[in-house]
Amino acid sequence: MDWQRDVALKLLPLLEITQGSLCDVRHDRIFGLLGLSIDALKYLPEPNYTIDLTTTTIAITRAYIQRNALEIILLAPHCPHTDLPTWTPNLFHFDSFPPESRLIRMISNSDSKSRWRPTSEAESNITFQGQSLMTPAARIGSIRSLGTTFSDPTETGFPVHDATWARKIGSSHLCREFYEVMLEELYTPNPKPSSLGLSGTRMCTVHGHSFVKSFLPSHGSPDPEMLHGELVRWICANRAFFTGASTLAESATRLRHPFLMYGWNAWNRTYWDNRFWGNEAILVWRKMSMMAKLDMRLMCLDGGPEYQIGWAAKGARLHDEVFLIPGCSSPAILRKRPDAKYEVVGDAIVTGAMQGELWEKLRSEHVQNIEIV
Repeated sequence: MDWQRDVALKLLPLLEITQGSLCDVRHDRIFGLLGLSIDALKYLPEPNYTIDLTTTTIAITRAYIQRNALEIILLAPHCPHTDLPTWTPNLFHFDSFPPESRLIRMISNSDSKSRWRPTSEAESNITFQGQSLMTPAARIGSIRSLGTTFSDPTETGFPVHDATWARKIGSSHLCREFYEVMLEELYTPNPKPSSLGLSGTRMCTVHGHSFVKSFLPSHGSPDPEMLHGELVRWICANRAFFTGASTLAESATRLRHPFLMYGWNAWNRTYWDNRFWGNEAILVWRKMSMMAKLDMRLMCLDGGPEYQIGWAAKGARLHDEVFLIPGCSSPAILRKRPDAKYEVVGDAIVTGAMQGELWEKLRSEHVQNIEIV
């Protein structure tokens, strides 16, 4: 239909939009969208109420992977206590276990020119054996440090570090490095240059005030009534992330935002009420807020110096492993089981790996065949 082509609704965004549906017939959570979605018929030609939801979900996911995007497996961690394999999202229960909107957007735009290409132009080479997904993959590190997310309660046990790997250090320099990684451009495949046209000196001064007020340990605890109080709470909660390992200090500059190459030189102005800095200060807080609300954890891997820092999905834990999987537009966090098989945990951003830089350096011996269940 012409109106369908104009609206261009896809299955995954429709499932997200209809999470609040009062429909109590689970099959209809998807079957009812067949006439609305421009791509649903590719994956589910005919509604069949006699097939159970688990079988139908696996069939839809397999078809989606084979005909569209492998990264749909990154939605899978949102289906606990089911019979589904971890690479299969719980499509009929988006209302009970809603996936993160950023993943929906990433997967729905998988054909966009602006998508990441961590494995360059390599295509997926997956096979299915029963409920297992078999794929080649390159392991790039194990998670050794994890930070706090924006939605974490005040007491969560994060940040957390591997005690056998971390060396406790204290440095305000590391706090500054954290500030430099938390702007939202890090999550943008092709960030656009700033349109502000501000001088480097003025911008470094603006960012310098944010550092001084937000990151120095002497600043103390955030005031809930303060402007941007929730954001500052997130910042303060993550300070301890940078007491985890000296390697963080050595390589954190690789996450640096372009405006923050200059250092800072302003220590005596009022920042919080924005009266002095105006729109520039508002922009700083907006960018910080956008990154915080992605609800990912700062992470450090035990890999090489060019790709060991980034962001991890909220469900990641210490010793989870990060892999590059051919055809997947984001590094995948997997959890190894005692039987050497893997379960899907979520997605990751790894510096020096998002546009195929690392993949191009890997040799064939770095790629192994893994089984995801």
